[in-house]
Order: sequence, then structure tokens, then C-alpha cells
Amino acid sequence: MTLDVYDDYQVIETLRSHERQMSLYSSGSNTKVKVSKHEANDQGLSEAVDIAPKDNMWDESPDMLMRYAVMFGRMDSIFNLMKEWNTGVTIPDNCYLRWGRDWDRDGEYNDQTFNDYPHVELIYKDK
Repeated sequence: MTLDVYDDYQVIETLRSHERQMSLYSSGSNTKVKVSKHEANDQGLSEAVDIAPKDNMWDESPDMLMRYAVMFGRMDSIFNLMKEWNTGVTIPDNCYLRWGRDWDRDGEYNDQTFNDYPHVELIYKDK
């Protein structure tokens, strides 16, 4: 399979109200937390996005998992380049992206108790 099939993604959700978060949490959906990075921060912005391959976002086949991995790898690379280059966007050095398939950012996917493949969020910590 060539990489060109990995190029069509869709944004599912970004900013989410607390009421919606609680509704998702209460409904037994894939949401596992009562407070989410999708909710507005102090500046009124979301620090999370759900983004997925456009054709079939809930498929967990090896091919689809590879598509998610490629998607996150591209997002992480662009994010890190934006931190390094003078893009006009100020990103703190301790700010990183975290993917819902690698919550502890160790590069190991089999040590997670919960996978949220479409989820990508900003985290602030020492690497």
C-alpha cells in the first residue's frame, strides 16, 4: 500500500462543552473522563482534537492502525517543526502532542489500558 492512501482525514471534534462531555461520559461512549482537554481552557480554546481517516474511522484492522500511526507521526513532525522554525506561532518548549494510542508517550502501543485512536492533545511537561 502506498502512502497516498493515508492522506484523507477528517476532524471529528475539537472544542466541546462540559455538558457534551458529561453526556458522552454518561452514555458509555468511548469517553472515559469527566473533564476533557476538548473543553475550553482559560483562553477559551480546546487543547484536543479528534481526527481520523475519512473513509472508516472505527476500523481497528492493522491497515487502519497504520493509517492512524502515519497521521499522528505527520502531525507530531509538523508540530515539532513549528516549535523549531520562526512560524509566528509561539509554542512553549515543554509542550508536546500526545496521541490516544500512546498516552505515556513511550512509543509502545501495547501498554495502554485504553485506546482512543482519533484523539490528539497538547500536554505540558518535561520530556
